[in-house]
Order: sequence, then structure tokens, then C-alpha cells
Amino acid sequence: MSERLDRFQFIGDIERNAEHTRELLQHVGLWESHGEHFVNGGIKLANHKCSMKPILSDDLTLDKMPRHIGFQQNDVYRNVTAHNTAYGHSRGSKTKMDQFYTPELLTYLREELYATDYKLWKLVKRNNGLSDGKMLAAQLSPKCQRLPISQSALARNWTESESKLSNSTFPSLKSKNDTTSESFVSLPDALKPITSESCCIPISYKSNASDVLCKGTCFTERACHDGSYPFASAVEKAMYPTLENPTQKYKQDLRRECQYPPSLVPPMEWCQTPTIDQNNDNQTVARIIRNIPPTGCGTGAFQNLLIFPSAKLAFCGIPKVGITQWIQFLRFVAGAKDYPSVPHYKTDVSFFRFNNLDPAVQKRIWEDEEWTFAAFLRDPAERLLSAYLDKVGEDGGRFFKKQGLNETMTLEKFVDFLATPDNATSYWRPQTFSCGMSERLDRFQFIGNIENAADHTRELLQYVGLWNAHGKQFAHGGVMKGKGMCTVKPIPVNDVELDKRSLHLGFQQKGVHAHVSAANTAYNHSKESKSKMEEYYNPDMLKFVREKLYGVDFKLWALVSQNSKLSRGKELASKISSRCSHATDYTQV
Repeated sequence: MSERLDRFQFIGDIERNAEHTRELLQHVGLWESHGEHFVNGGIKLANHKCSMKPILSDDLTLDKMPRHIGFQQNDVYRNVTAHNTAYGHSRGSKTKMDQFYTPELLTYLREELYATDYKLWKLVKRNNGLSDGKMLAAQLSPKCQRLPISQSALARNWTESESKLSNSTFPSLKSKNDTTSESFVSLPDALKPITSESCCIPISYKSNASDVLCKGTCFTERACHDGSYPFASAVEKAMYPTLENPTQKYKQDLRRECQYPPSLVPPMEWCQTPTIDQNNDNQTVARIIRNIPPTGCGTGAFQNLLIFPSAKLAFCGIPKVGITQWIQFLRFVAGAKDYPSVPHYKTDVSFFRFNNLDPAVQKRIWEDEEWTFAAFLRDPAERLLSAYLDKVGEDGGRFFKKQGLNETMTLEKFVDFLATPDNATSYWRPQTFSCGMSERLDRFQFIGNIENAADHTRELLQYVGLWNAHGKQFAHGGVMKGKGMCTVKPIPVNDVELDKRSLHLGFQQKGVHAHVSAANTAYNHSKESKSKMEEYYNPDMLKFVREKLYGVDFKLWALVSQNSKLSRGKELASKISSRCSHATDYTQV
């Protein structure tokens, strides 16, 4: 493997032994004929393990042995491998880690003695399905990045989210001996043929919601009939519960602490000492970062932090920095066939908003180093102009009229308005306030630049294992139906007209004919603020915005802009603050 990892079609994780073994045997055609019939354990002959008879298939005592059926499968009652219970072979090492390892010894083993093993295992662990050797090699070494990925790998990646279904409902993966049609085998669910024209509020959404067209999920049968939607399975849904029936004390604590910062400039520690909250009570507000409002605040720092459970990616969406497209992509990964629709009011998105999760789950994700935190930044002056054009001038005027803003307000007066304390909203709050970056920039493995959105998005999704399975198959734009932008169908994958749309295929990628982002041409969402900078800004105002009003944002964005690839949070923190110079980034792509 160390020399020819690319020769290995499949690399599995022993912690997902049951699913990965089943997936492998299904692929090579051994599951249905042998794998699912394998019976662990047996009847000793002459009281010796070297001569054992299998348990007969018609043995009535089989039901008394928790049905140890299926090679490497878990006991359906005790969720342990049948092999362990049948032979007592397990040493329980996973449960004894804390007993035998000190933190220093564990770090030495993982980062020095077995560093290469650990690096490869972490990549494998990110995937729910089996990993492809060529994909792993491409992530480990730049020299391997041009290796072609097989169609079988694409098919396996398509099952990435589906492979987490429970044992009884595990889907069949196409095997080499299967002669059925391959037309849609490698497609994500969101691009598979539409078989239903209805819209519905997902049955797993427990609150009442009106306006089914704009808040519901359309053309997606799972949303109407599967209680686990929008998650890949009931198991995944159980791992990321939202907080239900909060206590009165919890609501009072949250109401008291959910206040806007006193000005546009929050505290700036950059690499704050991690907060360790020993209280695991689900009804306790999650204070994962000091000095800013806690998680759960509707308009707080974590308002737009989105989670992709299958990839363990937490993406910090920032208003006016491509957040609409990222929410669409989140729904695309979840399998919503109306993903091209305006996504902000869709109820299925609420399940993946970090703010809505149970506080215990929020803390678990934040403290788990296997979760990748990422964000994209934009020139703060350009972002401010985009917000002004969208919400105040030109196309705006009504949105914030209650704050005294209207279409007659010039950009200069708008800047003066923002310089006054307490006038912050998520649309023009500093980007560094989002998701706690100002205090824990070192927690973010990746910071990208919206000007390099195509390259940086692809790099990020390749790292977390979402590019081949979903990212590069994402199609921008769609076919309008019903109530405007609330019910938009994706462009069919076999639509010959697609070639006339500049092949806008691939999330955040640029058109091959027009060198602009696909999202802009497909949705006309751009305000062309970059081309209007000189029209709206005079030199003094531009300097004030970049150096005073959004000075910290501009400083961080300038550092990010120097990199052609994604920047590392710890490296950026060490450049911004001397107190963060000790921060070391072990993340490698």
C-alpha cells in the first residue's frame, strides 16, 4: 500500500466492519450467495476449536443465539460483532485506551511512530462507505492527483450517504455480476429521475409550517414517507437531534445571553484557550466560546453554521459570501430534488443548522477534531457594497425600512449608519464574528477566498470526500415550476440543452465558455458589486471601510488572498496574533 495505494480499489475501516464488509462482498458478488448466510460460532467436536461443526440452518436453538447471521455483521440485539461474541476473540482494546495510554504517549504513537498509518486511517474514517485507493492517494500526495477515478468509485461514493442505513434496510450495491442498467447508478439522489410531482413538509419536522411550496420539499418521495429524511438513515438522524421541549430555565438563560455585541467589533483573541464544559446536560446552553453570545441564538455568531454529517464538515456560511449556494448544495447532498429552489425557507435545512442542534451535540461536534470547520471570506468593502445594493439601494429599499433604511440612502450615509454602535445585523456584521472565528480561528482547518471559489470549493470538498460523489455532479440552475423560485426542478442529466448552458456542472465551478461562476449566470444572484466599486466608493470612504469599519476583516482577508490554495486557520492566527504563534497545524491535504 505504501507504494501502490492506487492499486487498491477498496480500503475499509474496521470500526465500520459490518457495513464495509457487506459493501465489499456485494461488489464482488459474494454477499447474497455466501456473506449473508455465514453463521458465526458452531458446535464443538471433541471439545476442540480445531474441529467444529456449523450450526444447522434448521436448528431451532438459533433464535436463542441473538441470530449471529452474516459475515462480520453486528449482533442485532447487542450491537457487537458476532465474531467477538462467538469466540471471545476481542480484547476490548477500544474501551481500554484511557486506561493504558497517557495523552503524550497517544500523541507520540499517532504523530510519530505510526504517523503515516494514522494519516491514512483518518482519511478512510471520513468516508461512510469504502474508500477508493486512488482517491486516498490523491489526497495524500500531489503526484497522485491526476490518477483517473473509476466509475465503480463514483458508484461507491454515491452510496456514501445511503450506506449508513440500518442492517435490515441496507441497499444493494451494484456488483460486477449485476446486469441491470447503469444509467443512474453513479448519480446522487437529487439528480435521479423524478417520480413524484408533490411537495410536502418533511414528516420528521414536528412543527406546523404553512406554505408547503416554499417551505416544503418538492419532487422528493423520501421527504413525504421516510421519517429519517433529510438524514441518510434513522441511525444518522439519532446522532444529530435538535433540542425539543426546552425547559423554562434553558429558555431564560438563552434569552439573557443572546444579545448582539455592543458594536461591530467583537473581542478578538483568535486562539482563545478551548472552553471545556463539563456539564453534559442537554438543557444547558452550550458556551463553546467565551465573550460572544452562545450557540442557539437565532441571530448570533453560529446562525449560519451548516453541518454535513456524512462528511463531518461544518461550513460557516456568511451572508453575501455565497451562503445561498452552499445551502443549495447542502440540500443537494441530502437528496432534495428541488435543490435549485431558493433554499432559505426550506424546513429540511433546519435539521442541519448547528444552532438548532441539541447543546450536547453542538459541544461534541465542536470538540471533535475529526470534524472539519471551514469558511470563505470576501473583500469586506465589496461585501458591504453587495449588501447595500441588495438590502438598501437599487433592489432593496423595503427590507430594512423599519431601521430607517430606504432606497434614498446613499452608500456614504449607510457607512455612517454602520459606524454607529448597535446597528449590526448578519448582513453587515464583520465576517470574523461569524461562527466564532474572531476567538477560535485556530479551530478552522480551512479558510477560503470567494474570489477563488471554484478552486477552493473543489479543494475543500475533495478533502472531506464530497467532491466525486456530489460536488462535481452538481448542476446549477433548473427548470421552473409552480410558485416561482420555490419549486425548481434540476436540469435532467440527459438534457441535450445542457451543452448550450456553458456546461455549468460542478458546485461553484466556472462556465467553460463564460469565465464567470455558474451560480451567477444560473440565478442572476450577483449584484456585480466588484465592477461597481469605483462607481460607489471614493478613495477616502474605501480606506475608512477597509481600515476602520472592517479593519480586522480586511487584515484577515488580505492574508487569505495571498494564498492560491485554502489557508489554514492556525497559520493565519499565528500571523495575526503573536499569542497564537504556538499554534501548530497538523492538517494535511
